[in-house]
Amino acid sequence: MTHSELVLKATRWLKNTRRCGVVFTEKPSFQREIPDAIGWNGPRRSILIECKANLADFKADRKKKFRRKDPASGMGKHRYYLTPPGLLAVNMLPEFWGLLEAHGRRVKVVREAQRMPVEMRDEITRHEHWLFYYALYGVQNYGLTTLEGTGLRLPERWMEKRQELMDRNTVPHPDERYGQIEMLLLRTKTDDTGH
Repeated sequence: MTHSELVLKATRWLKNTRRCGVVFTEKPSFQREIPDAIGWNGPRRSILIECKANLADFKADRKKKFRRKDPASGMGKHRYYLTPPGLLAVNMLPEFWGLLEAHGRRVKVVREAQRMPVEMRDEITRHEHWLFYYALYGVQNYGLTTLEGTGLRLPERWMEKRQELMDRNTVPHPDERYGQIEMLLLRTKTDDTGH
């Protein structure tokens, strides 16, 4: 099972099983984390799924700073790994994480994720707000969504609007302006405060 297949299963599980009204897949933001799939089934109820097709990928993920040293700097109030069957044992999981396994068309919950501690939640929400900003920037300026390629149907009006925005917009794509946007935000904040 490939990483892309797992991401598609994660997206569908968040939408259909956990009833998330908003789901992003592999959406970059100003933070270092690029979640494989993250969804919200309420304003402050986020579910992160990291898809791991092999053990080496799982071990590499555990070395990331926001996993190892500072879990509050990551995203998701509930966090899961989604893997092929039998790849991970429950005792290999970080604290609070759940485990999902892809069995054909079905996703099985091996262990439910525990909600991240109260003292971490505000910081997690702050990081998620950056993801929302970056996603909305792409939608507003380019008609971009992260649903393309997930197998979920996009309304026709989205595709028409996207093409219209892309045809008339001369601003570089956000990926090309990654550092420039952050600097612009910092400069604007500095100008507002007079410092």
